[in-house]
Amino acid sequence: MTINQISRRLFGILTLAIGAAMAPHIAVAQSGEQGGFRPQKMRSIVVNELTVTDPVKYKIYQDQVPATLALFGGQYVSRGTPEPIIGEAPSPRVVVLEFPSREKALAWFHSPEFQRILAIRNEASISRVYFLEGQ
Repeated sequence: MTINQISRRLFGILTLAIGAAMAPHIAVAQSGEQGGFRPQKMRSIVVNELTVTDPVKYKIYQDQVPATLALFGGQYVSRGTPEPIIGEAPSPRVVVLEFPSREKALAWFHSPEFQRILAIRNEASISRVYFLEGQ
């Protein structure tokens, strides 16, 4: 092995050692948390499994939902026809919403803005709605 090869190998080992020694300090500086890990916030997921019985009326409801979600920090995660992997699909349509917290999700659901259009959805579909808490 030549002097040049030994120098490069030692430089590589030294670089790895310094990187390993600095990693926890860099992670803390970036995250502001001890250990470099930032705890993830709990989020609230609302799942609506539904069968649309009146597509014209349902479209009226569907067009108005995004404005109500925005008031409470809600957003669509997914919506459409589920594709079963094991067993049967729970319903012909599934809508998954995400909110920053359970409180925001409940505030959205009970808000006058959503309640006004919920009546349209109830007339145009059969639904099963539930919460999931997750990270």
